[in-house]
Amino acid sequence: MLQNRACFSAGASAEADAPTANNPPLPDLTLFPAFVFALEPMDRRGQFRFSFFTRDYEATVAFYRDGLEFPVLESWDRSPDDRGILFGAASGIIEILTFPRSGHASHLFDDRPPQGAFMVIEVDDLEDRYRRAVEKGLTIKQKLTDQEWGHRTFCLSDPNGLTVYFFKVIGED
Repeated sequence: MLQNRACFSAGASAEADAPTANNPPLPDLTLFPAFVFALEPMDRRGQFRFSFFTRDYEATVAFYRDGLEFPVLESWDRSPDDRGILFGAASGIIEILTFPRSGHASHLFDDRPPQGAFMVIEVDDLEDRYRRAVEKGLTIKQKLTDQEWGHRTFCLSDPNGLTVYFFKVIGED
């Protein structure tokens, strides 16, 4: 298991890099460029979006805005075929777009409902989010569960059948 050590950040000292019994030498990560990239700090200028089209735009927006209480970052309503909303979710953005009634869009899209994908969102207030989801009558797919890999989780289903998986690392309170 890799540890978060100072040698992964720019300007690390030689002492921080020196191998010890508790700090073994690191593998030559130049052999794994994608892995090195994953260890570097995120580019704060970029953003990550999970985007999808929905045929039930109003119910989907209500689920994320009112049900999950995600903050609205931006929304637009240019025409019945061009409506969308951006929600903040942890370090990413969820973009929900109305499915064009005309069947034509200015960009590529897949007209099938979301399938085979799910969102995984780390939160600090997991138990409180679960309680509010139950109180609001949201569709719970999995109750609060302690997973063997060290996460406490629960899962919901959005109006499109998309699974939204919330977790926190057990012991990080």
